[in-house]
Amino acid sequence: MTERKKRILNIVPVVSNKWNAAWKETLEKYASPEFILDFRNVEYGGTESIEGLYYIAVTVPYIVDEIIQAEKEGYDAVTSLCFGNPGVSESRELVKIPVVGAGEAALYVAMMCGDRLAIIGMGGTYRTRQHGAMLRLIRNMIIPWGISDRIVYYGTTGFPVEDCTAIEKILEALERESQKAMEAGAEVIVLGCTGMTGLAVELQKKLDIPVVDPGVSALKFAELLVTMNLTHSRLTIPSPDLCGVKCVMKWPPTLRQYPR
Repeated sequence: MTERKKRILNIVPVVSNKWNAAWKETLEKYASPEFILDFRNVEYGGTESIEGLYYIAVTVPYIVDEIIQAEKEGYDAVTSLCFGNPGVSESRELVKIPVVGAGEAALYVAMMCGDRLAIIGMGGTYRTRQHGAMLRLIRNMIIPWGISDRIVYYGTTGFPVEDCTAIEKILEALERESQKAMEAGAEVIVLGCTGMTGLAVELQKKLDIPVVDPGVSALKFAELLVTMNLTHSRLTIPSPDLCGVKCVMKWPPTLRQYPR
């Protein structure tokens, strides 16, 4: 009797599907044969690319909704394909299947490859035209994990996430920032945006040090947890039901648009 293939749903946390083909092509190269990969965009809330905290806040409820639906549909695990891990902690309260964030997975992989890490994301740095909130998000994301001392360099390409499809331009910027990171002592480069999924291999050839792809990291962690029959602990992340809390929710049919 043939064993059922396991299914992983990769949540694309934007409304545009223009990234999906590139993600599918890259992740299916790395997927184990016993796993089937599906990709699904959020229907509402997301923009074409996540450029700041406001857009994450608006999109998270729809990511969580898709993750809840994925469990109902029989998926074995879910990934959130954004380095900021949107919807991951929130949905773990409500589902039993593994939920893996791309940024969290990438950093765990990187720590197995070296001691001193650099994170290079999209957007700009301070006092530049493309200064975005994502760099601040990444810095603050690291703090509760207790690994701040492992990060020796934070950098950006200087371009918005929307420009990730301009591969040559982004690769040049990544190589430039990576050289600065290595001069600062970095031993491993972490790509700080899933829009750059697929670029790690080429960049690693140029640098000759490990370069970690967040999208691939999320996929392989999801596979690992499913294979080992593991998921998040209810002692760490209690379900509201387990706490005996029943909140009355008022579900908004829509949100006011910004800018107004």
